[in-house]
Amino acid sequence: MPPDSTTMATNGHDFSKYFQSNDFPSFHDTTIIRERILEKSSRVTRMENEISLLKEKLQTAKADLELHQSLLSGVRRLPTEILGEIFMLCAREDCSISTLPDPMKAPMLFCQISKAWRAAATSNPLIWSTFGIDVSRQPRILELTKLWFQRSQKLPLILGLRVNLDEKQELQKIRAMNIQLIKESILPNFTRCRSFTLRCAGEFDDSLLEEIPVLSSTNLEHLDLPLDLPSCPFMFQWCFHLAISSPQLRRLTCGIPSVLFVPSVWSNIERVDLRFMGLTASDVESFLRVAPRLRQLSFGLVSRASQPQSLALRGSILEHDTLRSLQIYDRFGDLGSLIDFLKFPKLVALSISGRRYPWPHGQMLAFLERSNCALRLLNVESTTMTSDDLISYLSMDRIRRSLEDLRVNKTVPTSKTLLEFLTLKSSSENPVPIPRLRSFMCSIDAVNQASHFELFLKSRWHPDKDGTNDEGTGGDSVSISNLKRIYLTIVSPVFDGATIETPALMELLEKVGKEPGGEVSVTMYRLSQTFDEDHSSLPPEPPSPPTSDYDG
Repeated sequence: MPPDSTTMATNGHDFSKYFQSNDFPSFHDTTIIRERILEKSSRVTRMENEISLLKEKLQTAKADLELHQSLLSGVRRLPTEILGEIFMLCAREDCSISTLPDPMKAPMLFCQISKAWRAAATSNPLIWSTFGIDVSRQPRILELTKLWFQRSQKLPLILGLRVNLDEKQELQKIRAMNIQLIKESILPNFTRCRSFTLRCAGEFDDSLLEEIPVLSSTNLEHLDLPLDLPSCPFMFQWCFHLAISSPQLRRLTCGIPSVLFVPSVWSNIERVDLRFMGLTASDVESFLRVAPRLRQLSFGLVSRASQPQSLALRGSILEHDTLRSLQIYDRFGDLGSLIDFLKFPKLVALSISGRRYPWPHGQMLAFLERSNCALRLLNVESTTMTSDDLISYLSMDRIRRSLEDLRVNKTVPTSKTLLEFLTLKSSSENPVPIPRLRSFMCSIDAVNQASHFELFLKSRWHPDKDGTNDEGTGGDSVSISNLKRIYLTIVSPVFDGATIETPALMELLEKVGKEPGGEVSVTMYRLSQTFDEDHSSLPPEPPSPPTSDYDG
């Protein structure tokens, strides 16, 4: 930018010749220029100060404007009840059995904004009815717990109690605080408790049984007790009595299998999770007889030499017509003796794990034929079940038509026989294998199965939109579903430090995952396995897909 006339000529001094050349000013002109620099510098400073002052005034004016605008905000016109409902939606993350009462989180945070917000928060008991309690982590827990109970009024409660023992904390101190907490706060309000979750990481002496009365609630519907109870008689007995004194219980997650032997309390039970405990086939039989409404059952299957003779050996079948989800962890290879006498016609989800033991193919086939169930989820993790075994189950007409979610081993590569069976050949194929398949979990060998998985994926990605005649002439027309979820583990061998890659498959998976509309979810896990001569290296376990609830 060229200098202006006042810069070039000041008080009769013309400095234009210096601006238009590289000549250094004379001594006389230098003195004058220095004076002018001081004057102009002062002027710039004054202008900067004025700008700073104007900015401060502008910020103050804006704040005042926003303050006045807030007087006409629509939030001020919301009724207290509506504001309370909004708080309920906002507090979902902060209000759970894992969240401790905290003044800096909802709902206490709402009470610190204004009188109106405080009134709205305190008048909505629902946002105060779900919270967790941990004596070891919150110094004001007794005071805050009483406040939460008071503000929840008479609503049903969803509580979580966690007992953690820090090495820096004294056991006797934590023990005394828990006694005070249970006696003064939890016990007087426990009749309102609809859901109770307990986690305990400490061992307490048996004398607590005399000091802490067993909790009970005729309204308790959901009970979640430790799956890994410490070797503590107090905790075991306390939890046992809590479980058997809740006649309205509908959901139970428990680490005490003996609770199932009290038949008088299971008339309303719908969901039971004993996955880390052990039940024999006879135990399962006895429990199914006293739980007519049971819909979901998870347990570890064990074998005892002294167990009673199974129904199968006695020539009778036990039918349960409400069970919809069954999850079995076979620990001693006793799966065949269990399913020999069972019939579940309403079963929609079946998960079985027990990799080391011989697979009871004939008994499983008979069980599925006998049940004639419309499975939607089949999850089998067994290294001894052959592809032909699985294909025979998938070919059963009822299962073939209904199955939506198929999961096989995450670390053992799937055979090309199974992939070829699931690959759609043409629109005229008869019958169509698993036409409603929407989710598939498997593992493949990068060397031998990558190309077969590509063919399977291409055939299932965009199948015939017009449907396929599934039964030939005169049969039903069955629409083939698009594959929506893929959980794939690629086992890539490593030879001399080089990992076998699968570029074509990776390109296809990337293309599928980026499809417009985000219709396909791809979860890929590459397992690089080094072949040691002594087979000493064990591969890590790939992540599992999220649990799906097919209980409808």
